[in-house]
Amino acid sequence: MKVEFDKPLLNDVCGLSCVENFLLYAMKEADYEYKYLYHGSYLSMNDIAGEFIKNNARYASFYRIQRLQELAVQNNLIEWKYLRHNDFAECIDDYDYNAVMIKPEYIAAKYKTELWRDDHFLLIGQKDPESFYYLNDNPRDNGVISYGELKSIYAGEMIGFTIKNKISKALRHEFLDTFINSISAAPVLSSFEFTDLMMARDTLGVIRTSRKRICDYCGIYIPMDFYRKFILSIEKLYASIEYMRLRKSSDMDKINRQFEELQEQDIELASVLSAEMKGAHGK
Repeated sequence: MKVEFDKPLLNDVCGLSCVENFLLYAMKEADYEYKYLYHGSYLSMNDIAGEFIKNNARYASFYRIQRLQELAVQNNLIEWKYLRHNDFAECIDDYDYNAVMIKPEYIAAKYKTELWRDDHFLLIGQKDPESFYYLNDNPRDNGVISYGELKSIYAGEMIGFTIKNKISKALRHEFLDTFINSISAAPVLSSFEFTDLMMARDTLGVIRTSRKRICDYCGIYIPMDFYRKFILSIEKLYASIEYMRLRKSSDMDKINRQFEELQEQDIELASVLSAEMKGAHGK
């Protein structure tokens, strides 16, 4: 039987979705060196913003940064399976970890929160024949739910996954080459033309996750205290935008200027990281 989920293991994970967060939770639980998976998370602020402004991208389905589970499957690190099944309990023993899709109205009612996407999952583990442990990523919540209640809110789809292989030394070198190539491509300064507060918030949400991952990944090789100040600036702007959203007021000209100021720092720091990580590569 599964032991209760350890909610603090979700601290500091950097997923763009609940299922990414659950994969990272499982890897942390297994003392897996998951931060190497963040190597492919750099994309210039201009490119990220362009997807939202020009192509109407959404935070929940942002595709320009490869999903961590896809990367892990591609490199034979995990087994990952999407399943359509009437009764999740019948196949829960097939994988080490299982996440079930939950009806969105249940999540909205229980947590009184805005959903990023309709296909929201809970990580579950069987406690006994009549009940399950569950873990929710946002907001953080864990506990026990009866089999009957879980079945009533189950949306008919689940994910099963098992961690298979460690990241080899050769693969780490390959990841490092990929990262250096991505961050060494010279980004250009650009203006930002957000007219919608939610679009600005979601764009910054992707940038925030990307830069936190970059900090964690590069931190494997080099000291990153200098970079954390930049992340705090991102957090400050994100909080400011959320405050405007809740107050139903906005100053889009100011927000666009603040994006441009962040972009100047971001380009300068990318140049520093490129040089530093090239030096780490040679060691």
